[in-house]
Amino acid sequence: MWVQAQPADVAALLQQGDVAAGERRWHDAELAYQEAVDVDPNSAEAHVKLARAEEAISRASDDPDERTKDRDLAIQNLERAIEIAPNDATVPLQLAKLELFTAARGMTQALDDASASPLGRRIADDALRQKLTSDYDGMISDALAQLDRILAIQPKLARAMRLEAASYVLRCSLAPTEPESGQDAARATQWQLRAQASSENQSTYEHQNHAIAGLMSPQAILDELYSDQAITSAGPGEMRDVSPPAPAVTKSSVQGPVRIGGKVAAANLVKNVPPVYPPLAKAANVQGRVEFTVRIDSTGHVEKVQVLRGHPLLVNAAREAVLQWEYRPTLLNGQPVEVITNVSVNFGDVEPEAASAPQQ
Repeated sequence: MWVQAQPADVAALLQQGDVAAGERRWHDAELAYQEAVDVDPNSAEAHVKLARAEEAISRASDDPDERTKDRDLAIQNLERAIEIAPNDATVPLQLAKLELFTAARGMTQALDDASASPLGRRIADDALRQKLTSDYDGMISDALAQLDRILAIQPKLARAMRLEAASYVLRCSLAPTEPESGQDAARATQWQLRAQASSENQSTYEHQNHAIAGLMSPQAILDELYSDQAITSAGPGEMRDVSPPAPAVTKSSVQGPVRIGGKVAAANLVKNVPPVYPPLAKAANVQGRVEFTVRIDSTGHVEKVQVLRGHPLLVNAAREAVLQWEYRPTLLNGQPVEVITNVSVNFGDVEPEAASAPQQ
């Protein structure tokens, strides 16, 4: 339930929005952050957090028009934050990620509707490729410009390097010729390798997710875009990835996510969204199981998805389904904790496993 903050203090409004965001009540968070922007239009923090809420609402919407509207609002707020705080490199990083996510989502949907090859391969249909180039190449180019700016300031920032790799995976699909597509694919690999080298100085979890599994497929590179984590400053010259702050709890001795078995996770699954069988895969009689490692936050929402194995025609549909799954929070010493587990999604005549989605 939305409650008007009294008095209309920016700090209080931002805190109220943070609590709502931590509970994933994104519409309530949007209202609080919008009021903060109304009270102080020159607060870069308020614009960034409002953009974060609008992006989350856009991702969750089933209405294409609503998705576009909320995405455009998020981009406008991030652009305004850049105007207010031009020296804060975290804001263009968020803008680049949002633009690339939007392009990847739109291109994936168009390719699926046309039963075309997945992202990471040059689009053979000239008309479709030209349309997607018209729709998304400018967005990709703007993201690359933002990333180049960031890497000029922080040349070893692995997150920016991975987004560079994702940019060139998208460019690879839009390239007008096969040689140019190959060059973009090579650039994506080069950026991915640079990110791996830089990740050696980052957390064990991030290194495992992006360095060890990084070169599996173009989709593995694009996984960075599907994380719904926000980006914020961690100090002068440094960035880190964080989720919106949740309401305070007693400090736990647990450091990082806890790994649990698939059967344990399956017992806590309360919302199991089945995948949509991709038309191209169905027409080609492609069946099988897609397996992921997932990170589930302390509220029970799927936070990150990393593909382990599965047919390329099935991976995107399986990922979209898993990202909507919800679990009862896992408790350790009476406190909710983040967990990592493996799940699988079945397509066709496949013997189900624990934590698998219903067959399609």
